Amino acid sequence: MCPHTCVTNLPKPRQKQPEIGPASVMVGNLVSGKRIAQASGRDLGQTDDNDQFLFLSEVLQWRAQTTPDHVLYTLLSSRGAVSSSLTCLQLHKRAERVAALLMERAGLQEGDHVALVYPPGIDLIAAFYGSLYAGCVPITVRPPHPQNISTTLPTVKMIVEVSHSACVMTTAIICKLLRSKEATATVDIRNWPPVLDTDDLPKKKPPALYKPTNPDGLAYLDFSVSTTGMLAGVQISHNAVGAFCRSVKLQCELYPSREVAICLDPYCGLGFVLWCLCSVYSGHQSILIPPVELESNPALWLLAVSQLKVRDTFCSYSVMELCTKGLGLQTEALKVRDSVHGMLVTFIQKSLTGSYMKHTFLVAPVTFFSLWS
Repeated sequence: MCPHTCVTNLPKPRQKQPEIGPASVMVGNLVSGKRIAQASGRDLGQTDDNDQFLFLSEVLQWRAQTTPDHVLYTLLSSRGAVSSSLTCLQLHKRAERVAALLMERAGLQEGDHVALVYPPGIDLIAAFYGSLYAGCVPITVRPPHPQNISTTLPTVKMIVEVSHSACVMTTAIICKLLRSKEATATVDIRNWPPVLDTDDLPKKKPPALYKPTNPDGLAYLDFSVSTTGMLAGVQISHNAVGAFCRSVKLQCELYPSREVAICLDPYCGLGFVLWCLCSVYSGHQSILIPPVELESNPALWLLAVSQLKVRDTFCSYSVMELCTKGLGLQTEALKVRDSVHGMLVTFIQKSLTGSYMKHTFLVAPVTFFSLWS
């Protein structure tokens, strides 16, 4: 399934059996003595606590008050170690400081567009919610590649111009890259909107957070670039954000005690929703694995899933291909060193050749949600 299109192959929620009879034993219902019983749980259609809110920014503020120390995001480095993490309260406070930056230093108003040019990580998430706190419309943009500025920077500039962004938020490293001689030779930085460095955030929070009132209002812009170079932009409303997050929550049965590993690019489509939005809405912990880290450590994704005992993981076809190609020569060694790693590598290799199912497939104790392009 392409992450830029709709969700069609996620597992369905558990269905309640209409009747209880002798066949109930065969379908997994409980048998108590001579009486046939049925295990029943909460209705997935019921309204949860976070469903009372119409806007994702309100959900984050509610979680910061009710479960401030609950970890929402954990970012892994190329070595598999935890490089950074965010609790509900930490994300809320960081978003407040980003909002103060936009309101005071940039002087942005309600409805202004903000381009977020960040590598995959925690900064991108904080900048997104900070934009919502300030009443701005965020646009996530893939940063230019340092070793290929001449071809990647024009795409960044095109998205910034087409989206009519009033400012650009990024890190100090990317700020320096945008002002480098090679970047200046490619595009004229003087024609760009103001570039804000979020590594130096104000310590005080804004006087008041923006409170949206229209659920049909614009939440963010989703831009994607096809393989042929065509740029496509989609306007996402607050209603659409809530419906999207709720559908993923119900289909994947996400709740605060769950952990999900995500190895996707967080710039558009389902990859962005899973990376930035779903954890705040559902409350589960997202273990973030930047796909670029697999270039230096092809085993990172598989090791993280195995060592952290994650039951569910979202990845793309390119991630699976990179892992299997990079570990192809090490399969036998992995089998000897760790039977679990060897089983996972062998399974994925056979799945790519058609020996197993090609969409959602189950392997104890891990569920792989494969997003095929």
